[in-house]
Amino acid sequence: MVKRFLRSWTAIILIACLLFPLFPLKAQAASYVVSGNNSVSIPVSGYEEGTANYNCRQFAGMVYELIWGKSFTSYRGTSDDMLRSVPTGSARAITVENTKAFISAAKLGATVRVSTNLEGGDSGSGSMHSVILIQKDRDGFTIYEGNHSGKVNIEYYTWEDYAKRNAYYKYFKYIKYPGAAEFTPGTVIEVEEEEDDSVLLGTAPVAEEIKYTVTATAKTGGSISPAGETVAKAKETLSYTIKPNRGYIIGNVIVDGMSVGAPSIYTFTDLSQDHTIVATFKKTSSFSNFADKNEFSNKKFQDVPESAWYYENVKKAYQLGLMDGMSTGQFGPGGDLTVAQAIALAARLHSIYNTGTENFTQSGTWYQVYVDYCLENGIISASQFDDYKRLATRAEFARLLAAAFPDEALTEINTVLNHSIPDISELSWQESSAVYKLYRAGILTGKDAQGSFYPTTNITRAETAVLVTRMADPSLRKSITLN
Repeated sequence: MVKRFLRSWTAIILIACLLFPLFPLKAQAASYVVSGNNSVSIPVSGYEEGTANYNCRQFAGMVYELIWGKSFTSYRGTSDDMLRSVPTGSARAITVENTKAFISAAKLGATVRVSTNLEGGDSGSGSMHSVILIQKDRDGFTIYEGNHSGKVNIEYYTWEDYAKRNAYYKYFKYIKYPGAAEFTPGTVIEVEEEEDDSVLLGTAPVAEEIKYTVTATAKTGGSISPAGETVAKAKETLSYTIKPNRGYIIGNVIVDGMSVGAPSIYTFTDLSQDHTIVATFKKTSSFSNFADKNEFSNKKFQDVPESAWYYENVKKAYQLGLMDGMSTGQFGPGGDLTVAQAIALAARLHSIYNTGTENFTQSGTWYQVYVDYCLENGIISASQFDDYKRLATRAEFARLLAAAFPDEALTEINTVLNHSIPDISELSWQESSAVYKLYRAGILTGKDAQGSFYPTTNITRAETAVLVTRMADPSLRKSITLN
């Protein structure tokens, strides 16, 4: 089939240049590299790469002349127009059926012109677009096209894709190639392999050879998988899983610069271009995460009378699920807190505030899961405690509480000057700064008018209930003035 185009040595040289783009037509010829990963190039004489001095019609005309060794007129209905017998109107509409029927009947190397106006030549009114048909299979076809950026594009379309993406143009204006037979309306030709024609433009890329890159990025607070750059073939499907870290929720997922909401899974289907996907996250920290989970009756704990100064705090600590009794009907308000129990309370406060849950699965030593959590979240250090079973001091518990919440959750409501608390000068700077932070936030108030803290004494369960409920509910915090 190709032999009929080899009518002269000139035609042979032109086709050889198309097949072997490393050898240009002329010294001044520009080699236009087709976009994508195929590295296909086509020489076009007289135009410099990167300039915006030709349009799709001019490019199609140049390539047509290189392929066939002759030019064509811009009017429909000429002897080289395959659609010359197809009536205007719906018979030429850009539908899936017409696209498949027309393209499957056309020869490779044909110029396909679509337009909003069927009258006149290519310089007439209306929007128009021209491409060169370079490959087709049973599912669709591939085209070359010029554009105003001075580049050459390559694109594979299924019959459905082409009809959808070019519906704006409304009509097929002409399909031209020398010796074109008239198309008979109502017929669809089954597409067979056209290896002979495909050499007209060198290696004609098929859909599977075209590849695109999707770049996935996760901001602080979570992850996206797969991350980074993923290269996939045209028409493939890529799914991305977005996961927030503990204390975060998905804030926004941005695809190609546009928000798509906050899905945990996003899928690209029928890949036809490069994409970017960016996942952002936001913290879930909030006092609203502390909600009642247990019912409390007046007789819940027999050792906590309604008249007790700590009654409301014990009740609230139980309702929030922060504390429970020591045994059936007994809270043990005068009992002392161990280091392990103090760490467990700090872990619960931190987890509920940041995530709204406190899912701790115990195995082996009951407190190990809380120790691991506090180590992971920076609430304690590995060398901070040498014995988790001993009793905790008030200063140690203060340090744990201050580390459990961020600064914005411990807003100052009291003016407490440095060095004004009389009995904490011997504490480490970590413990001292924690005590001052909790005094200023209204969580600690001191045991006398001077604000004495008694840092080295043990802390009772009644005092513990007061402090953890003030941590969880800012409305319970106290305003104080130290003498």
